[in-house]
Amino acid sequence: MKLQDSGKRKSFLRKLVFAAALVLWMVLIFLFSAKTAEESSRLSGSLTEVLARFFFRDWFFPENAGELHDYLEKFEYLLRKAAHFSEYFVLGGLLSLFLGEFDLKAVFRLIIGTFTGILYAMSDEFHQSFVSGRAMQGFDMLIDSGGVILGVFIVSGISAMILLERLKERKKAACG
Repeated sequence: MKLQDSGKRKSFLRKLVFAAALVLWMVLIFLFSAKTAEESSRLSGSLTEVLARFFFRDWFFPENAGELHDYLEKFEYLLRKAAHFSEYFVLGGLLSLFLGEFDLKAVFRLIIGTFTGILYAMSDEFHQSFVSGRAMQGFDMLIDSGGVILGVFIVSGISAMILLERLKERKKAACG
């Protein structure tokens, strides 16, 4: 009887931890989206310069200040899009982990995780339309959706491989 209670408690705690991580990540995304265009630009601009200097060093930078500005602008654009993709990749992974704690068929976990993540991406872009200097952008929704899809599928795939490996080990232990 205690083993069942222990298993139920462990399952409940895993659900709770994954749910908390998921909600915290969604709040973080919301807070980034609530920044005005000026605040967001200041944050990504300073990060862009630090990363560009770290990764490319001085040998890659043009001598001309105008060219440097153009280069940093392009790099910042790519960095912002990569950030969009990454934050939604993590969201997709967290959705997959959370849904994996429920007794659902894999295909339903994939569909529910993907749909939920894309819906959140759409609501996030809608939210940005109310923030000073920000706008709802379809291209960002596509990038966010790609991150969600990849996150859901990669984490689901890794989880399935781990489960299969555990089943093989149990089978081997039972036979051997």
